[in-house]
Amino acid sequence: MNRFFVLWMVVCLLVSMVACGNDGSDTLGDEGIRPGSGIKPDGEQNSDRNIDKNTDQEEEKQDSGENKDLEEDSQNKLEKPQTGGDATLSQSGSFISGNADKLYLYVEWAAQQDQQDSEVTISVDVYLVHYALTVRSRSGNIISVHEQVYTFSTPQMVYEDNVLTQTQLATYEISVPRAARETLEVVLKARWKFAGTLNEEYIDWIEAENTVLLG
Repeated sequence: MNRFFVLWMVVCLLVSMVACGNDGSDTLGDEGIRPGSGIKPDGEQNSDRNIDKNTDQEEEKQDSGENKDLEEDSQNKLEKPQTGGDATLSQSGSFISGNADKLYLYVEWAAQQDQQDSEVTISVDVYLVHYALTVRSRSGNIISVHEQVYTFSTPQMVYEDNVLTQTQLATYEISVPRAARETLEVVLKARWKFAGTLNEEYIDWIEAENTVLLG
């Protein structure tokens, strides 16, 4: 009985000594955080989180700014403003009648429109191409531009030299509405009264007509 009591006392003593030998390295610190654990107090952790968050936001702003600059550069390269040079119209041409080789009308035309204008100006010059010729004065001759008719008269003409001659009969200028970059179809006509005989063939009117596209 005494042996068991002594043995029990020895065990209790050993347990007590082991408990007293702990140096407190596993105890919690003053703020309830184990020293050396690498865990920071809540205040410091929140501060670090805020720093990380601010850093992320700054990086996002920087990336966003760079992306915006790249987008603007791309738009500037792809969407260069047009100078409007293609909106300015300047065209010209000519055509002739098909009545005869030795007597016909030769018509020159020109169209001009500046970028800021809402109308195109069309000018027409009508010539008679001929050799030796004697014709009295003629009236009721016409120039038609886009269904706008101009009537003119010509004086008596006497040409004795049998050489190819070009005589101006009339000139006409008109303004026609036209939007920028619009393709406008214009019909040009010239009609002059000859009322004479050429190569034993009677010719009343000499006519020239052409359709032009402006734009």
